[in-house]
Order: sequence, then structure tokens, then C-alpha cells
Amino acid sequence: MPQFEFNYYRPEIYKNLNFDFISHASRFETADETKPSATRLHLEPGVILPLSNTWGTWTTEARYMVTQYNQEIDGLNTSDVGPLEERVTRALPEFRTHAGMVFERDTALFSGYTQTLEPQVQYLYVPEVDQSNIFNYDTTLLQTDYYGLFRSRRFSGVDKIAAANQISYGATSRFYDGGQKERLAISFGQIYYLDPASKNPNNVSDADSSNYSSWAIETDFNYNDHVFYHGGIQYDIDSSSVSLANSAIEYRVEDDFIQANYRYVTKEYIESINAYSSDELSKLTRNGINQVGLMGGYQINRNWIATGQYYYDMTERVSIEWLAKLEYHSDCWYFGLDYSRQLRSWESGIVGIGGANFEDNVRFNFGITGLGGSSKAPEPPNGNALKYGRPFILND
Repeated sequence: MPQFEFNYYRPEIYKNLNFDFISHASRFETADETKPSATRLHLEPGVILPLSNTWGTWTTEARYMVTQYNQEIDGLNTSDVGPLEERVTRALPEFRTHAGMVFERDTALFSGYTQTLEPQVQYLYVPEVDQSNIFNYDTTLLQTDYYGLFRSRRFSGVDKIAAANQISYGATSRFYDGGQKERLAISFGQIYYLDPASKNPNNVSDADSSNYSSWAIETDFNYNDHVFYHGGIQYDIDSSSVSLANSAIEYRVEDDFIQANYRYVTKEYIESINAYSSDELSKLTRNGINQVGLMGGYQINRNWIATGQYYYDMTERVSIEWLAKLEYHSDCWYFGLDYSRQLRSWESGIVGIGGANFEDNVRFNFGITGLGGSSKAPEPPNGNALKYGRPFILND
């Protein structure tokens, strides 16, 4: 349902100290009799002390998060949703301090290039509070990668705020050409958990688990402004194996592009985050994720644009999505026609057993551009398995 937000920011409330106040009131409605409707109010004041100069930054912040729930649980089967309570007030403090430095030199490896070394370290503390009496309304585990090592939250939304007592550390090395355009960036980092119990965000204990997170490594490369590459892996030191990996290479000329990508996630990693029950997981995967994709876009002329994408699961040896789209854009209006075919389920209810059930859709949309600030055709309402997004974050 509609959400009301009120945010306030006051810089230099006292010398270099900044203040902000984040709040929102939300209403959740559902026709599912196994899930509750609810009203949620969240208040979050914070003070931030940012310090910086030409070669480094140091930011310290403290926040106090108060969230109140009114959950409508009458008539619900609590075995489906857990030990929920009708009225819940959760209060949590958060403390975070983050520092980084930038070193620069002329590299001897590539003539005419400048190399930087940018180490950073962060300490984060959030106390442990029992939140089993709160339903997850709009909260999910955020992507874990190098950049996620230095977030203050492990979940989107506020329904679940993970405990933390940890030190994150890492470094990035960048290479700039003579025109100060970034051509290559390599980042690596890890988290050390002072409290091992906070390592797993879903409180799944493992006696053999160490105090260290997986090593996260990210690489971005720009060759001649036409060929771009992005790759990332997470190496689990407990199992001495790669738990996640992704890779994408793209060739682009202005708005025309073709991209090949790959993603890999082990089943053990999915099980470790405890995001699905064993029954739910069997409907999604048998051996983790091992998929390749191909996508492209071509501007036929000033008005016509053609795009397409294809994804294939190498473990199950089955195509999981096709999408072809043709759009016409004028200065005032647009129309588009697209066809999609997506793998939705398996006849047996278990991945890889029995035949695959596909859903075919043909969509036509038409609209006037410029209304409400929109200047392009909307995406299909159901989206697709992996929407196109440029995974390259190098600086121009």
C-alpha cells in the first residue's frame, strides 16, 4: 500500500557534525491467509561526523532505529509464519566508523598510466535483538560482493536488522590513462567477525566456521571505450572453494551493444543463508546456479530499436528465458511489441525431474512520452529473469 516518508537533513548542526532523521509509515495488505497484514512506523535519527582531505576520508556515524509494528495475526496459522506478536516495538542502536586513504604513483607497468592504491577499513556494531516476532514484509538479503563488505546493513528494508560486531577491510587499485580515464580497477576485501555468532545473518550456526567471511574480489576493465569487462568471485576460506562468481563482457558502439554473461552460485551457499526451506529450495535448484546469458540491442534508425536476450542453465541443460522486443519511438509517442518465453516450473514440482513448464507472453504497449517525467517506454510488467544493466562502474 502507499508509503509516507519524511526525511530531514541538517548539516553542521555543531561544527563538523551533521544530523539526519529518516522516517516512514507503511501499510501492508495481503489476501494470502497465511501472511499478516500490518502497519509499520520507522523512526531513525542519526549523527554523522565526516572528515576528509585530498588523500583520505574518515566518517563516523551513530544511529538509533525504532520500529513499531501492528500485525494483524488473528486467524493465522502461526506455524506458517512463526511466533508473531500483534504489537512489537524494536529499538536498536547502530555505530559505524569507516576510513579510507588514496595513494598514487606513475606506474612502471604501463607507460603513461597512473596507478592508485585505496585501502579502507570499517568497524560496525549492531547489538543482537530477537526479531522472530516480526514478519518480513519487504526485506531481503542484499547482494554480497566487495562493495557490500562496507555497507551498514545486510538486508534491504527494516524488518530484519542483522547483528554486527565486525571489521571490514579491503583495497582497490585503479589504473588511469593519460586522459585520466579509468581503464582497470581491481578490488579485494574481507570481513573479520569479532562475534562469530553474527557471521550468518539468519543465525545458522556452524561449529567448523571461522571468524572470517569469504574473500570478495571484483574486476572492471575498459578497453578502447568499446569493450568492457566485469568479473567477481567470492572464495570461501572455510570450504576452500568458490561460492559465487559472475562475469560479463560487452561490446558497445554508442547505443548498440552485445553482452555475454555468466553467473555461478553453489547450493551450499544458498543453504547457508537459510533463505529457503528445503522444500522451497528443491523447487528452485538441485545443484545451485550455473547459467549463461546473451543479450543485445541495436538501433535500426532514429526511431526503431530492437533488443533481445537468451539465458541457458548449464546444470539442467535447459533454456530458461527468451525475449525479443521491437520498439518505435517518436518525439511524442512510442509503441512496442515483445515476445517472451520463460521457464516457470517443473511438472514434478522438483527442478530437473519431469518436463519443464514454460510461459509464453506477447505484449503490446503504447503511450505518450514526456508525461509525468517519463521519456521512454516502460519495461514489461513482469520483467524478465535478468534485466539488462550495465555492470561496469569505471569512472570516465
